[in-house]
Amino acid sequence: MRRVCAKNITNNPGLPDQIVEMDRAKDHSSVINHAMALVMAVVWLAVTGSGCALFRTRVELKTEPEGAEILTLAGEKVATTPAMLEGDALKKLTITGRLECVLSAAGYEPKELHLETYGNDLHFTKLQKLDDGYFSKRVMRDFSQQANELSRKLLGIQGLVITRRLDDAEKELRTFQERYPNVAAGYVLLSNIERLRGNAEKARAAIARAQSLDPDDPVINRMIAGERKTPRPAAAGGITR
Repeated sequence: MRRVCAKNITNNPGLPDQIVEMDRAKDHSSVINHAMALVMAVVWLAVTGSGCALFRTRVELKTEPEGAEILTLAGEKVATTPAMLEGDALKKLTITGRLECVLSAAGYEPKELHLETYGNDLHFTKLQKLDDGYFSKRVMRDFSQQANELSRKLLGIQGLVITRRLDDAEKELRTFQERYPNVAAGYVLLSNIERLRGNAEKARAAIARAQSLDPDDPVINRMIAGERKTPRPAAAGGITR
């Protein structure tokens, strides 16, 4: 508040109100300036990431047992638990704003984490010990996936054979056999294709190859037995084999 002599106030009755308004304006301007300064400081800290830890994203990972490796989904080791992840380490594990990693420890099942990050986060994970059941389930899962893929492809080829699209069936079968050269069912299909084309010798060769790959398959053995009962075409001079 600035000083004003009593004489001036007496001679100017409206002066006290003007002084109050000026002081209010001055105080209001000061508040605005302080607020703007604070906003600018907050923006600067958020952009530079320096100073206050409030604007840094950090994720602390803990596991039981400790000492688990923290890996990227591609298998690169980033840290070992317990770990505070930030900066470049956190960046390696962040995909589209989420923490994506694998926890791996000897004797324990690998564990994938898919976590939202909000600032300063703490996540605790208890890993499961490996046992015989884990390996059995893993083998069955992988086998089932491959078996399903084989079945789908073979059924697709069989459909082409049934509809007599033999050229298309053979093309698909060759592609299949490049990937799975030792699957007996592929040669059974090849035998059927050649038989429908009238190529008896090629059909026999294909089913013989199937039997060599899977001697105990009942379907193949029935086809082999049928081949033996079927008379072969007459050779030159009218003699049959």
